[in-house]
Order: sequence, then structure tokens, then C-alpha cells
Amino acid sequence: MKRLKGYWTILAIFVLTITGVSSSTLICNERNLSPDFKNKQVPIQYVQPIEYPDDVGGAYYDNKTNELCYLVVNPTPDRIKELRVQYGENIEFTPCKYSYNELMKVFNEIYLQSDSNIRTAGVDLCMNRVVVGVYENHLAYYRAKFEEQYGDKVYFEKVTGVPTLL
Repeated sequence: MKRLKGYWTILAIFVLTITGVSSSTLICNERNLSPDFKNKQVPIQYVQPIEYPDDVGGAYYDNKTNELCYLVVNPTPDRIKELRVQYGENIEFTPCKYSYNELMKVFNEIYLQSDSNIRTAGVDLCMNRVVVGVYENHLAYYRAKFEEQYGDKVYFEKVTGVPTLL
């Protein structure tokens, strides 16, 4: 009976943790993957902390190595050692271009400028960019509006039907 009670407690903590996932975090998928990230995503959601250090771009689960992989801006051997102390030894590190905090700033700026034509938006941790979903007839407008300002930090994709916000 005590063992069953322990399992229920762990399950309750897990459920409470999952329900706290940020709505701006997208689930990784297989669209437009660069060679660095090909076949490294799994279709499960990873609970992200609220903030990362300014040189960390996020984390994803690598299904080849069965390890958590952190994206790091300009990783140096010394910085990797520091991160291993902070996050653990069984973690893989991959270089990335932008920090999670920088991408969240871009996401928040886009969100403040959004209108009813922006249907979905969030930070894609695996691809290390902000993804904005708009209807096909508005793609060119939003690409011109935001890509000049944010460059490759932002990716626009076409949404169809009734989209669900994450």
C-alpha cells in the first residue's frame, strides 16, 4: 500500500510539472531540419525551465543517444565543463546561433505586434528560432515585416484550417 501511495505521489508531481509548460514553447517536429538537427527530435514534449543562461539556446531529447542535448552559443571547453557541473555529466552539447532568452525577446516583440492574422507563434527549441504561423495569403506580408527586422531568428509557416495555439 505504501508503494502504491508513493507511485501516486510521483504521478501527481509529474502531472503538475507538465501543466506548467510555457505556452510559447513548441514541440519539436521534422520540418525543415538543418543537418545538425536531422533525426534528433522525438515527438514528446520536454518541460523547459523558465529561463536559461544567456548562452544557452534550449534543450531537446536526442533519440539516438537517449540523452538530453543543450544548445550552446559559442561553446568553449571551459564553458562546457561549467555546464556539465550545472546540468550533469550525461548531457550532450550542440552549438547554436541564438540564446533562448534572445529568442524569447523576439517572440514577445512579435506577440505584442500581432494581430488576428498571426495564428500560432512560439520558440522552436530544436531549430533555435521563433516560428510564426500565418495563413497562406499573409505569408509574404509577414515575412517582409519581420524578417528584415529579425533575420533568420524568425521562420514563417503556413497554417491551414483552425489552428491550435500551444
